Amino acid sequence: MGESGGGYICCGLEVMLAQSGESDLIKLAILSGAMVDDYSFGEEALMTQEEKEHAESQRAYWKAIAADLSAQTQDPLLFPGKASNDLLAKFPPTVIFEVEFDFYITETTRLARRLRAAGRLLELVIQPGLGHGHAMEPNSPSSSVGPRIVIERK
Repeated sequence: MGESGGGYICCGLEVMLAQSGESDLIKLAILSGAMVDDYSFGEEALMTQEEKEHAESQRAYWKAIAADLSAQTQDPLLFPGKASNDLLAKFPPTVIFEVEFDFYITETTRLARRLRAAGRLLELVIQPGLGHGHAMEPNSPSSSVGPRIVIERK
């Protein structure tokens, strides 16, 4: 399970396991508000207010993570959201939790649609009224929504 940057690491692990044919090692991957794509480099006029407000810092993060950003623009290990449909079909079963006003909402829901088409998305849950990081706050009503939903659905 991973949220935000942790979701990025979790999704990167899904890519690595899919590439090596070892996705069966994970029974369930849970992503929450994960950074998965280079959406922040896109046209800001098409972004939500939250995405616009964080685009510059997101670009700085990606530049810091990449060894050579211009050479890695299509690398799913850098940008898991760029994984091919064939690679997504090899992902472990995945649940995605997101919040309505997250600055990762567009890239996360795009990945969810692609995972659904590949038959790997078990559930997409979008918590209304919250922004990025709210689920990490202990007193937030969303802090236990994800795990509780998974447990109750057994």
